[in-house]
Amino acid sequence: MDLLQTEVSRPLNLHHLQVLVVGQEVVDNLQDICSFFERHPKIARRLRMIFVQGDKASTIFDTTPELERSITRKLVGMTEISKDFSLSTFKPFTILLSELRANSGQALGGALHLNNNNSFHLSGSVVLDNWKLAGWLNGEETRRANLLIPKSQKMTFVAKMDNGTYTYVSNKNRVKITPLIQKDSLNFIVKVTTDGYIIQEEGNELDLSEPKNIAKLEKGFSQIINNEVKEAIRKSQKELQVDYLGFGMILMDREPDYLKSIDWKKVFPTVSIQTNVQAKISGFGIQK
Repeated sequence: MDLLQTEVSRPLNLHHLQVLVVGQEVVDNLQDICSFFERHPKIARRLRMIFVQGDKASTIFDTTPELERSITRKLVGMTEISKDFSLSTFKPFTILLSELRANSGQALGGALHLNNNNSFHLSGSVVLDNWKLAGWLNGEETRRANLLIPKSQKMTFVAKMDNGTYTYVSNKNRVKITPLIQKDSLNFIVKVTTDGYIIQEEGNELDLSEPKNIAKLEKGFSQIINNEVKEAIRKSQKELQVDYLGFGMILMDREPDYLKSIDWKKVFPTVSIQTNVQAKISGFGIQK
């Protein structure tokens, strides 16, 4: 900012700023970027930060804004609707900053991708570790990660059973993560409960007015979602070895003395994490 001010005759300010686009080549300078905006709380409170995968931030502003008059309006609109969209990660700047500070610079942030037709889409997530780029999640991987974040967000699942295909939409998920320490051995129990409805049946249709058929579908979807939860944990724990799902923060809240006694970064990839999912079906057909 100081260097920019030397080139213009009027005072510079960023009070109009709503979305900050960060190119991949400067992600490793994230701590400095966050420190600057942290010193300007009025801007920080309304700021949203998005990361461009594989490109510079400037490339986004060279694209054509569909349905909007400007790229800025498109970015603001996309971040607004993304908070209800399971394939992306929406976090206001202040929430992202608090996660980074509480979790050793580890967090997920929203990602932008350039398309081949001079446009872009908001999908997936940047994975941050120690305030630097650790990797990227695609849209499906982000959706799985969002299963471990309790919020009202629609997610769609498809199951095949009894020669039929069924589509389940969950519009609410509750997550309970419990750390257990027994004889200096650490385990986590993850319980996820979803609530939703069946929106489509194809092939051999079950009579959904029968409780036994609802129970059969709930069991099937519970297994499907449980597999996705396990895959989300595997991606974080085994492949990237970055605790962006927040197990360490839960351990700090519940067992702070134990966390201080271990090297969490070394322990996290090997800790036992057990999962349990209960999918509830509250209705079927078109829902308002």
